[in-house]
Amino acid sequence: MTNTYKKAQEVLARAAKAVDRNTLVHGDTKRSFDFIAQMWSTYIGHAMAQRKQVALTGFDVANMMIIVKQARSIYGQSVDNQIDIAGYAAIAAMLNPVEQLGDELEKALGRSHEGEESETKSV
Repeated sequence: MTNTYKKAQEVLARAAKAVDRNTLVHGDTKRSFDFIAQMWSTYIGHAMAQRKQVALTGFDVANMMIIVKQARSIYGQSVDNQIDIAGYAAIAAMLNPVEQLGDELEKALGRSHEGEESETKSV
């Protein structure tokens, strides 16, 4: 057996172990993936209808990865899901295509551009 095939077999063996281990952490794979597919289909349908185009963006990918982690948290138990959700939310904010995101964030935090408290605060 050549080194190439041996390496491929090692990778497959490690992948099989990961699948077994992750099923314990993330729950039933089929149910989880079916749920993720339903949620992604809904997300994509709404995103495409809203934008009237079929292309996904990096912003969409970050939001869809949040959906993966939400689904995993339903069928399995791991605090990593919440950590990853926070990370993907930060990435989504970074990739948000809305040019006024900085202004929106400042308004949501109740601050003006000069760093002063604004008169209106959101709840």
